[in-house]
Amino acid sequence: MDGFENAPLVAGEEMPGFRAACLMWSSRTQEYDPVPAWFGVDGADADAACDALSDEDRWPVCRIPSGGGHTAVVLGCTIPEDPGTLRAVRDPGLP
Repeated sequence: MDGFENAPLVAGEEMPGFRAACLMWSSRTQEYDPVPAWFGVDGADADAACDALSDEDRWPVCRIPSGGGHTAVVLGCTIPEDPGTLRAVRDPGLP
């Protein structure tokens, strides 16, 4: 990813349970606590992926291809002072 050449990026889609962990994290509320099985993974895989999402030495990146060559990219930044999630759409027609 442009601008992140020196960041400790890790391909999230290669981690079992990564997408499920992202969905669980983003859908959790005070009244609603999602369960890994709802997303088709076992608890151990989801726990390992959740640990990776908070590991300062690894920034998980998930790429989701879509039509026309576009790709949605989700990057989990685990900088202790400024954690967050970056989202972008990559267009093959743009530099």
